[in-house]
Amino acid sequence: MTAGHLKKKEPLPLEKATPEIMKAAQDKFPDLKFLAAYTEIADGQPVYELKGQSKTGKMLEVEITKDGKLLE
Repeated sequence: MTAGHLKKKEPLPLEKATPEIMKAAQDKFPDLKFLAAYTEIADGQPVYELKGQSKTGKMLEVEITKDGKLLE
């Protein structure tokens, strides 16, 4: 991904994240407590980034498309 195809991350209240996005994140990482969400445009498509904390305190980020597909 080049800098020309990525727009700045914007904060998104967790309650505004769609059920598809939250379900995809929770299915992949059931032990994470999600604390923050962000949106950005990558290659012309919205991408959602969720930040969560595991029970051991480790912070993880999950990137998901608007239709609930996890990105690597």
